[in-house]
Amino acid sequence: MAKFSLSKASLTLSKTRLIQAVVFWVFFLWILSGCTRNIDAPSSSIATAINDSLLNDLILLIKESNPQYPDMQVKIDKTKTNSPGLIVTGFTNTVERTSWTLNINQNNTVITEPTHIKITPSQAISPENFTQILSIATPTTSHEIEINISIKGSPISEWFTPESFTTYFESISFAGQNNPASVLNFDGQKISNLNSFYNTANGRFDFSTELPPGYELRNNLVDPDGSNLDAIPQPTNAGTITIYESTSSETYTNSKTYTVTIALRPFISPVIRNHIQVTDFNNNLLPASSIRVTGTNIIISELYNIPNTDDTNSGTIRIAPPPFTYENLNISYPNPEGVEATTTHIDVDIEIFILGTSIPHRITFNFLEAHPLILTFESPHLAPDSKTITSHGETLIVTNDCEFFIPTSVLVEVNRDTNYAFTPTLPVYFNERKHTTNREGNYILPTEIDVQDASGNPVITNFLINVQFPPCDEDSILEIGAGTPANPYLIDKGPKLYYLADLIKMHPFARERSYKLTTDIDMGITPWSEAANPLDYGFNPIGESSYTKDSKIVAFKGSFDCSGHTISNLYVRTKTGVESRNDRLPAGLFGYIRGERRSPVTIKNCRLENVTIIGDHNVGGLVGAGDAISNSVSISNISVTGTISQHPPNYGKTHNYTNISNAGGLIGYMQGGIVTKAYANVHIATSNGTNIGGLIGHGKFTTIANVYAKGNVSGTSNIGGLIGNLIATGTNDSYSNFYTTGAVTGTSEIGGLIGGGIVASGRIEHAYWDTETSGLSRTSGGGTGRTTSQMQVAGPVLSGNDRVYINWSRGIWRFTNGEYPQLISIPER
Repeated sequence: MAKFSLSKASLTLSKTRLIQAVVFWVFFLWILSGCTRNIDAPSSSIATAINDSLLNDLILLIKESNPQYPDMQVKIDKTKTNSPGLIVTGFTNTVERTSWTLNINQNNTVITEPTHIKITPSQAISPENFTQILSIATPTTSHEIEINISIKGSPISEWFTPESFTTYFESISFAGQNNPASVLNFDGQKISNLNSFYNTANGRFDFSTELPPGYELRNNLVDPDGSNLDAIPQPTNAGTITIYESTSSETYTNSKTYTVTIALRPFISPVIRNHIQVTDFNNNLLPASSIRVTGTNIIISELYNIPNTDDTNSGTIRIAPPPFTYENLNISYPNPEGVEATTTHIDVDIEIFILGTSIPHRITFNFLEAHPLILTFESPHLAPDSKTITSHGETLIVTNDCEFFIPTSVLVEVNRDTNYAFTPTLPVYFNERKHTTNREGNYILPTEIDVQDASGNPVITNFLINVQFPPCDEDSILEIGAGTPANPYLIDKGPKLYYLADLIKMHPFARERSYKLTTDIDMGITPWSEAANPLDYGFNPIGESSYTKDSKIVAFKGSFDCSGHTISNLYVRTKTGVESRNDRLPAGLFGYIRGERRSPVTIKNCRLENVTIIGDHNVGGLVGAGDAISNSVSISNISVTGTISQHPPNYGKTHNYTNISNAGGLIGYMQGGIVTKAYANVHIATSNGTNIGGLIGHGKFTTIANVYAKGNVSGTSNIGGLIGNLIATGTNDSYSNFYTTGAVTGTSEIGGLIGGGIVASGRIEHAYWDTETSGLSRTSGGGTGRTTSQMQVAGPVLSGNDRVYINWSRGIWRFTNGEYPQLISIPER
């Protein structure tokens, strides 16, 4: 209910008005007394019912009193049978919430109380109805009437906009799959969802909304694909939704209908190869590597089409029940005629409990024929019967996903003679950016080889060999572990680490999960090495963001534990030729991390050796950019070595942003968070860089302790041995116990420790830089300058002119005479 306010001034009559009122009431009382004296007159009250004529006069008075509201309508309330009333319309709420003052002019024949009505909606946007009792007096009557004032809701297009629609749409669900509203695209007329859901049979779309009071949503959405489980790669009409205003005070139109288009990913069966057991015709159990599930296709390989020795000769396939059932627990498959390579199919219906429906699956058996040997490959990651190639165009089948194909040996035989070799080397892995998959979802990489004799003379030329790789996808990463801190997903291979960036980008649920490295990983191998991609992108950072395009913000919000293992030869080059400066993406092992109270980020126990990072904004060896709410990011026990540089001139094809900013050996940009027990020996050479630091390029309100940097840094402005630009004015951040030794060069705002920024007095404690190796004897941006000999001591020096490493713990630092201190938890190698 609205609150009406009447100013004291508005209720105070002028002197002339007061005299008029007195005359009127004297006249009124005289008439009343005359009626009392006339005993023959019938008894009646002056306050008789107001007739339509008087109401019409009042309507005219209200309209004439408020010319500032040309759309205002006033009419008699016909629903009032026992008491008079008016209905006032013509006011529309706004997104800023406005207010109106309804005036009622006074004259000699009509006096009202109140004389004006203040109309203020209780909130923006929504429709509201108000009731005001108005006392009215004329020379012959007095009465109270009820005025109902109706305010329309704001037009839907004014508050439901591309910029604000996620305020009112919380999430979208399809067949039990939920995604936040941020996966939707809205241009003001059409709502689109691009590839965020998997197709299911007879799915239903629902929106979770929180619309302003007085508005409702009508859902007219249908599954655009019915029971078909294939992908819908292009947005397809899925019906409409209508947002409308519902009110009982007056009927008018305030609704808007939006078309909704949906793209769906292909159905992924919950059946995985570990659920399936297959025996061949000799009752031998086939290895799991011979089984592959793609969509609703179960593909069985590594089977020989042996001669039929018995009419009943057959193999069996069994699918374990949970979490689903199907018609037969054991299925027999026949031995095909002949001995040639062939393919057979069996169709089964599998009832998926998760989706509550029966979904057809097809089992395909690929039978192989034995051939005379020409090429024999030995590798633990090849299908046993795929190791020999005898004919042009045959395929080597790599069975293990996320594996490199590097044969341990290759035997080349021509006319029973083995004194031959072939060139070039076969592909060791596929590149998702350059190669496409076949219908089964496998990557086929054809390569033509030349067979040479011992003298190097060509014997066979242009001999085609196909190498088939299974995709490295989400199943590869999610098959071990639960993604919790106690049971993280395990990363044990370079391809899995590479695919993690795609997993984080495509699946919001994966962004807050926990991951653990179980082995050392060398990323300096094709297809991600700098040698293989001199002008390409190399490794995709995990998480990405842009300044202005929310659709590009994909933050890593989970935990990543290297458990002491090393990631070596990481090569990252950010995309150039972007449309605007604000589209530039961060670069590092992690592109963008964001910690929140409910999803803190932890990165720990990692060694990054010999990294090569090339970018132009927010560039770091470990993290390109990071944000933390209430110190919800923790980075500890980290070391990084390598180089960071900017793009060469004229590298971008559209816009050439070759200047680099916010670059650090460990982190490019960090707001909030805690960084402890870390060091970087990363050289950052830029010709026109800003905010360049040996450890952090640009830091704001970040707690930093027990760290050091040894890399040389150069640029133009805000160049620091540890931090290029530091904002240290918060209440919870602190900076202590660190040192730097690298050379620092620049033109302005340079420092042995801190380059530029705003640092509150006394915030940097027990911090030192080498005045000899840095080339800076006085400029520091905080901390204390010491010579090399003063810093290479056997322990903290607590007094005298050589004081150094005050309050540094021997439980954290190892001191050796003639060397700089090192961290015990992550010593240099």
